[in-house]
Amino acid sequence: MYICVGALGPILGVGFSGCIFDKIGGYHGRNTPIVFTIFIVIAACFAVVSVLFMQAYVVSLCIML
Repeated sequence: MYICVGALGPILGVGFSGCIFDKIGGYHGRNTPIVFTIFIVIAACFAVVSVLFMQAYVVSLCIML
């Protein structure tokens, strides 16, 4: 399970963020700081949720997302 989270998390993150940031004008676009902030808030929410659960699959999914 750890191998899946350790491998898929970064790969999916790079792939999805690359697609999203290309569509909004790259890393120097006007809306990029807002999108970065949204991603940071979502990641923080998943981190808090992962602490609240004891099931390994739920925690792994939260960490991967």
